[in-house]
Amino acid sequence: MSKNSSFIAMSDFMTSLFMIFLLLTVVLLTEVSRISINEDSAKQTRIQLLGELEAEFAQDLPKWDAQILDDLTLRFKNPDLMFATGKAEVKPEFKAVMDSFLPRYFAIITKPKFKPYIKELRIEGHTSAFWAVGTDTKTAYLLNMELSQRRALSTLTYTLQNSDQNYDWVVSNLYSIGLSSSKPIVVSADDVRNQRVEFKINLLGNIK
Repeated sequence: MSKNSSFIAMSDFMTSLFMIFLLLTVVLLTEVSRISINEDSAKQTRIQLLGELEAEFAQDLPKWDAQILDDLTLRFKNPDLMFATGKAEVKPEFKAVMDSFLPRYFAIITKPKFKPYIKELRIEGHTSAFWAVGTDTKTAYLLNMELSQRRALSTLTYTLQNSDQNYDWVVSNLYSIGLSSSKPIVVSADDVRNQRVEFKINLLGNIK
């Protein structure tokens, strides 16, 4: 093979490498641009969704002893409203609250401008660390884990019973979880204020 032939072959090889590199660069830049656009859009969606939820429930939150957090969590904070001590059955008082809350909540989050961005809905049950005098810490945690799971499930069950118009979508996107005393909101894990039920919305990409 002549030197000219070798040079031409090497030149063709380098040209091919350059074209591959150029193609990969274009693909990468396109993907980065798409992600950036989606993130910006999702952030705006979160802000709009938060605003609509706050506007809709502004008059009710004080009556319900509830609050809406910036991460789209709606927190019910009054354990006496929701469940009897040590029990998981939803009280009539809490059912009355959810009868007002659920249809309005789903009417907002299932709007076409919000629905595509919702990755999942979650009902969380939380307890304090306290169980009973004489119960060791590990046993109390496990007993409270069972209780928080049953409370979250009871809330989920009632939610499904009252979501006829959105049932298929809710079943596909909503689940419940009990977290015992693992996520306290006040310094003392034994504090009764840690007992709560939360409705959480996770957006695609976990955009904050």
